[in-house]
Amino acid sequence: MTSESVDLLNRPIIDADKLVKAGFSREKVGPSSEKATVFTTTRENEAGDIAMNFTPILPNGTVMKADRFEEYMDEVISGVHDDYLKLQIGATYTGEGASA
Repeated sequence: MTSESVDLLNRPIIDADKLVKAGFSREKVGPSSEKATVFTTTRENEAGDIAMNFTPILPNGTVMKADRFEEYMDEVISGVHDDYLKLQIGATYTGEGASA
């Protein structure tokens, strides 16, 4: 698994409505006037000893559908495949309570 896949210095700025249209809740996204560059989501494995941060916003500004994003994060954190879409933000955290 790679770390620091997302280039935080080169991120598209999208309207929050784009995240809502992709299936993310308005409550989590914020008002329609909000802008987003990463919309970070933390995912932990079942054992709770590995945690990673991801963004559903691809480098070209496209937003991955919420249900597919959930699947993708689970696949990456469980080792089914590498982060081939480069959606991981920062390092992989390991150890008991990794997401704390």
